Amino acid sequence: MGFVSALMRLAKLAVLGCGFALAGCATVLDEDGALAVAPFRIQPNGQIVIETYVDGRGPFDFAIDTAASISVISDSTRAEQDFALLPGEQVAIQGFLSSGRFPLVDIDKFEIGQESLVNPRVASLPSETNAFRGIDGLLGVDLLHRYAIGFSARDRVVRLYAPELVSGRSYAGWRVIRLRPEYFAKSSAAVYVFDVEIRGQKIPALLDLGAGFNLISAVTAHRLDYRPRKPPAKEEMSGALESAPVLRRLRVERLSAGAIHWYDTEFTVLEVELFDTFKFGFSPRVVLGSALFTQRDFIIDFARNRLLIKLPVDQDRR
Repeated sequence: MGFVSALMRLAKLAVLGCGFALAGCATVLDEDGALAVAPFRIQPNGQIVIETYVDGRGPFDFAIDTAASISVISDSTRAEQDFALLPGEQVAIQGFLSSGRFPLVDIDKFEIGQESLVNPRVASLPSETNAFRGIDGLLGVDLLHRYAIGFSARDRVVRLYAPELVSGRSYAGWRVIRLRPEYFAKSSAAVYVFDVEIRGQKIPALLDLGAGFNLISAVTAHRLDYRPRKPPAKEEMSGALESAPVLRRLRVERLSAGAIHWYDTEFTVLEVELFDTFKFGFSPRVVLGSALFTQRDFIIDFARNRLLIKLPVDQDRR
């Protein structure tokens, strides 16, 4: 009886600790509090795609892209729908493989589920690369950062929350990865970086849900003492602006970010000069794509610069 009583006292202390140490501690996110709920599907290339209405037309398939500072629509979709261009308005866009200036489109709002995203800045990009295969455009951080975004692997839906609903709470059973916003020049939009550990070395990684693959620079792979292999068949990696052949791949036995671990993770190796086209004032040596996250529930809390990931039951056992 003494042992049972001790366990009961410990349980009460754990509950009290949740109340004092974690403001608003909960085991699950309040799903009823979502501003919008939209089913998602995973493209063969790994992109997370949701249905979006544009100025009352649609639905269109847009992929969520946390490494895009501006939302874009493909030239082919824009032409088919006869969306007008804004006269004389262009924006500079920097991709992994190339850069350029592209026209802006005259669009008043996007609609996702019950939520309207008004006054978007939307660029029109060429649709020749495989990055636009099966989709009409990309939703960038310029729109996404207005919300906290929850992804449910179980329900296969994306939920948009008011930022304050998520930022003021903590969640039992979820692990936190701290994000560092890196701002584009002359822009309020940011991309998000966090540190990962591979073979005992800390490496800055870019969170890129617009990519279905993971990337690592050739120099970083060499420093970690990896010997990349050639892919078994001819493959291409497609960015929003250009495609390039995949020359090497490698498999990382363990990738860690805080208390979260991934095992046997495949990376595409890029020459370091391609990473140097990222002129954001920082130097990511690893890019982590959506395939790393879509098997788990996760939340991007832009207001508090954190990524919440639901820990699998067998994570600690492994």
